[in-house]
Amino acid sequence: MSFEGLQERLTALQETTSQLKELIDRLHNLSFQPGSVPLGGPDDDNVGTELSAEISQILREEEDELELLHEEVEDIRSGRPGSETEHTKTRLKDGLERLQQELKSSRLNFRKAQIVAKRNLTRAQRLERELLLQSYSQPVSEATSPRLGAEDAESIKAPSIRHHRQAHHAHQQQSTLSEEDQQTVGAASNVTSSLRRTHDLIAAELARSEFAHQTLTESSAALAQLDESYGSLEGMLASSKDLLGTLVKSQKSDTWYLQTAMYMLLSTGAWLVFRRFLYGPAWWLVWLPIRMLYSLVMGGGGAVIKYGSSSGGSSTVVVDQATVEVQGLPDSDLPTIDVSTAKAESTVVVKGDVEGLVEKIGKMVEDMPELQTDDGLEDGEGVDEFHDAVQEPVEVPQQRDEL
Repeated sequence: MSFEGLQERLTALQETTSQLKELIDRLHNLSFQPGSVPLGGPDDDNVGTELSAEISQILREEEDELELLHEEVEDIRSGRPGSETEHTKTRLKDGLERLQQELKSSRLNFRKAQIVAKRNLTRAQRLERELLLQSYSQPVSEATSPRLGAEDAESIKAPSIRHHRQAHHAHQQQSTLSEEDQQTVGAASNVTSSLRRTHDLIAAELARSEFAHQTLTESSAALAQLDESYGSLEGMLASSKDLLGTLVKSQKSDTWYLQTAMYMLLSTGAWLVFRRFLYGPAWWLVWLPIRMLYSLVMGGGGAVIKYGSSSGGSSTVVVDQATVEVQGLPDSDLPTIDVSTAKAESTVVVKGDVEGLVEKIGKMVEDMPELQTDDGLEDGEGVDEFHDAVQEPVEVPQQRDEL
């Protein structure tokens, strides 16, 4: 806890100690009038007892608070010697020591005040008993008890004064009455004084009851006003609850909109970055090589090979899902080519290594005369039969690209 909070608590304890001293002085100077305390009632049913209980409770609470405050001050870390923290802690300790000494002296004064209040209460009860005894034993006498001092005689209130006046008036009339009548009058006077005293007590209780009734009425009005305040507070809390629920719903919807907008913005930014910086290099470096490799491996095509014989004529070989038997060429070495009857000259599209295929076919054509010579065929006959076989039209039901 900070030093400011500890200083405020110490100041509050000092103020409470000042109020405690005032209560102790009030208890010490408390005086009881004869008749204010019932003779047969309990000893704790009086103002002094209530005041003593209040002072004792305040003392106990203040001692507990002082002990707790002292422990908190001890737990605070002190700074370097000569620092402001060390000086403040020392000042708080001094204040606690002074307050502890004041509490000790206040407890001693409280005990003395209790003794004095008890003595005053005993004196008042003794005076009440003496007055009551005097009223029964000497109803017509003006003499007072020799044990009553000047201080006790001055403390007698209006009921006792009226009683003495009535006794003096009865003493003036006793000369005209006989002894029996005087006894009767004395007894009547005693009864009358007792009734008057009872009336005074009842009047005092009635005044106290009226005061209690007035206090109860004021408390009822204060409670009604407090009830209205609490009712308005409950209405305000209900309105605040509804407003809070509306705010929570609005916050949820706003959060959803903001998250959706953020995701769309991030998606758009990612697409722009990809399209701007990654699409072109990826197309050239990844997609195009893969596409070319796939076309070379899995694709199919046709080839048209131009070649010229030694006689100077040009021949076109048309092959599509059909084979032409040519003398002088083995079946396994005969290539398959794409045939186009509408063109005078055909182009050869070879998938794979086109140049190697052309070289192979050229070598095969060059080797054809040698094969024909070995088989006993003449050059002219072999070539004519090859041209006749090639130039025959071949019906192709479906074109196909093969090599």
